[in-house]
Amino acid sequence: LNAQEDSVLVFNELMYNAADGQSEWVELVNLHGVDIDVSYWEIEGAISYQFPEGTVIPGNAYIVVSGAEGQVPDAMGPFEGRLDDDGERLRLINNSGRIMSELDYNDRGEWPVAPDGAGVSLAKRRPQDRASNPASWARSETVGGSPGTVNAVREEASSGLLFNEVAGISGESFF
Repeated sequence: LNAQEDSVLVFNELMYNAADGQSEWVELVNLHGVDIDVSYWEIEGAISYQFPEGTVIPGNAYIVVSGAEGQVPDAMGPFEGRLDDDGERLRLINNSGRIMSELDYNDRGEWPVAPDGAGVSLAKRRPQDRASNPASWARSETVGGSPGTVNAVREEASSGLLFNEVAGISGESFF
């Protein structure tokens, strides 16, 4: 069972190993129905970005911060630094110094591996699930992800063993 985020603004999707010529980006989502003023809030860790004065995220809306200008429509940025393809930690810090969301993503273990080079993003299954839990994340359904919109995720089998075929009981041999 995933614990829920206790913040108003959280990490929701990230493109950390973009296709050639594309930009890395980070998406945040406002979990509340009211506007949030994020003036001087910061993303820190692998990348660094401070939201400028007057930045307001509408209720239940998304905001994207890109590593390069003009590559992701309506994105802010660019941020400084690069997202490591092998995983690392990101923090969203409010203007009072409180950690609002933290993501320590990876491309091994319980983390989805497809976002590491297949052109898809790392996307949350449900925005309110805790970002620090690998089970909260999946690969995006589409190449390039869904920056600034609702995540479309592809659910994948959780083990290496799958049923391939089952013969009905009325067949000559049951298997």
